[in-house]
Amino acid sequence: MKTLKALFAGLLVAILLATAAPEVRASLDSRSAEITVSGTVTDADSGDPIVAAFVRNVNSQDVGTVTDAAGRYSIKAAVGDRLEFSYLGYDPETVEVKGAVLDVKLQAAQAQLDESRHEQGGICTDATQLRRHRRRRVRPH
Repeated sequence: MKTLKALFAGLLVAILLATAAPEVRASLDSRSAEITVSGTVTDADSGDPIVAAFVRNVNSQDVGTVTDAAGRYSIKAAVGDRLEFSYLGYDPETVEVKGAVLDVKLQAAQAQLDESRHEQGGICTDATQLRRHRRRRVRPH
C-alpha cells in the first residue's frame, strides 16, 4: 500500500512537471541565453555619436564596454538584462535588452557648466548675482 501511494505521488509530480516544464523552460532559456547586443550611442539633440560613452550590464557586475569613435558598442547580455549608458555631461540612461540591436540617445544633463551655481555666505547664487554682489561690497581703505 505504501509503495502504491509513493508511486502515485511520484506519478503526480511527474505529470505536473511535464505540463509546466515548457513554460518554465522557455522562461529560463530566454533569461539565460546570452546574445551580443550592439548599437550606437548618440546625442539626443544633435544626433552626433558620443565617443567613449560607458556601457555596462547592470545584471552582471563585470561586464562593460566603451563606445568607439563612431559611437558604436558591442556587449554580451541576456534578453531582459538592463544596460546602463553614461557619459560625462549627460544623464545616464538604463534600457532593457529586448533584442540584438539597441540604439540609445543620451540627453545632455540639465546643469551645464556655464549655468553653475556658487555658494556665497550660505546663499546659493548664480554667477551673475555673484558678480553684482562683489561690485556692491565696500572695500577697506
